[in-house]
Amino acid sequence: MRALKKPREAARELLAWVGGVAVSGAACLAGLLASVLVLSAASVPLVADGSLRGTGRICPPVLQIRVVTAPEGVELFDRAGREFARDVADESGCSPIRISTDAMPPLKDFYAGFAREWAVPHAPGYLELMGPRPDAWIAATSASVRLAEERVANVASKVVLDDLGAFATSGLVIAVPPQAMTALPDGETRVSAEVAKAAQLLRPRADLSESALAGSLALYQEDATAADVTTERRLTLPEPAGRDAASLLCRLGARLEIETRPVLVPEYLFAAFSRGGRFGGCAGQPGGQAAVPYGLEGAPRLEYSVISVKWPDHSADRSAWVARYKDWLEQEWAPDNGFRDTEGKGAFPGLSLADTNADVAPAGRATYAAMLDRLLMAHPQTGAVVAVDTSLTMDNALLDGVSPLRRAQQFGTALLGRLHGDTDAVRLRLFSQGAVRAPPTPQTADTPEAAALSLRNLPLSRGDVPLDRVAREAAEAAGIWRNKVVVILTDGTRLPAGKIDLPDMRVEIVLVGADDCALPALAPLLEGGRTGCVWVNEDPVMAADRFLDELWRA
Repeated sequence: MRALKKPREAARELLAWVGGVAVSGAACLAGLLASVLVLSAASVPLVADGSLRGTGRICPPVLQIRVVTAPEGVELFDRAGREFARDVADESGCSPIRISTDAMPPLKDFYAGFAREWAVPHAPGYLELMGPRPDAWIAATSASVRLAEERVANVASKVVLDDLGAFATSGLVIAVPPQAMTALPDGETRVSAEVAKAAQLLRPRADLSESALAGSLALYQEDATAADVTTERRLTLPEPAGRDAASLLCRLGARLEIETRPVLVPEYLFAAFSRGGRFGGCAGQPGGQAAVPYGLEGAPRLEYSVISVKWPDHSADRSAWVARYKDWLEQEWAPDNGFRDTEGKGAFPGLSLADTNADVAPAGRATYAAMLDRLLMAHPQTGAVVAVDTSLTMDNALLDGVSPLRRAQQFGTALLGRLHGDTDAVRLRLFSQGAVRAPPTPQTADTPEAAALSLRNLPLSRGDVPLDRVAREAAEAAGIWRNKVVVILTDGTRLPAGKIDLPDMRVEIVLVGADDCALPALAPLLEGGRTGCVWVNEDPVMAADRFLDELWRA
């Protein structure tokens, strides 16, 4: 069989062939354009794993269905989408649809995204956080669905969330590595929240995951006022491996023989992990030493449902395919991939998991929403002045095509998104033309939400300002706040800096350009013990998370 060629490779070969044919003039150009248009609009047949195959036939254009789900489930549900497309393909392998699965943004932004209809005018960085408008949402709890519906109803949004119902359920389990077994009681299958926390339980970040937020209801005994800073620090890892349950399991698999901390994860992921399947960028750990599952007393049942997201321009065939996908997940896919049925029954050969959890109740909407709000405040109070470089060099594109200004807006939007208007205070300042000034779109309040609105409109102008002066004048804008910090977002270009002496305030330089923190001009500024530097050379959202975690743990 001939080696498979991707559509772009096939297009390049066709272009080369057309260029070699001895024809000229308009006929050659017309043939070339027609060939490229046909290839760009069409797809090619699928093989058993949902990938492409080289039959020589070009398929008709497909309907693209965009699905969002919690980060931990992207790998598995993306594979499910490919399998479904294969199952509905015709005899020649041509499928009428293609399903892509992406991670939901942080829960607060996700629910707000529906209320804003997924678009905010003049908001660089917003869509990078939100991703494309989804056609479907695979939710993990009914409480999450009810909360989203409530947010949409409160603002009379034009989007309609059509809950097609649950296709599966799953429990929450504590995966205990061999080295941690001594911290848990022998002969038990379930443990209390107190025992789990005493065993140094790790839980994914609850502001990113419905399942982790649901698990927090058990860890805090549904007391939404009990999510304190110290406990949250103990429950989470300040690194990318702690963002979601799949990442935590990947970390556990890599450290299984030495890891001493159990992890709280959805049961279906534990099943994939234990059977050696791929579930989140890594494979599980079949054979040899294995993690042992324990139940967590009071943990709610996860209910996985498909929500058809109907935007004003949606089509009936799109909604019909989403409904068909939901039925296929329930009848064909979920039972073979570690899920329980909608009544809580399941079969797990070789794993010490109960056949039913019908007695476990799902999370309630009110307690779920209150816990999310409380967890968003479970960090040290922060008073931040965010100063953004608006000199002309901030508009010079970097190697990846993104300007330093856009990167600063992405970083700033992510940072402000993790702060809370009830506990944290933020003021925005811009600097260029030899001055530090308020933004042209004034803040209506000293809140992260108001600062994020002002961050969208950043006009550029000539001239720089020494960074030590930026720090001093930005510090003067701070109110009578606790844990004050000046965050300076700059590309570091032609900005002289002297030593900063602000004993009651931290200063953090965030470089969003091509230069890193070894920039010689920064050396005098960084001499102070309360001055730090970060270079954003990764995903700005991940960089903002890392920055805040380190700031809060300092």
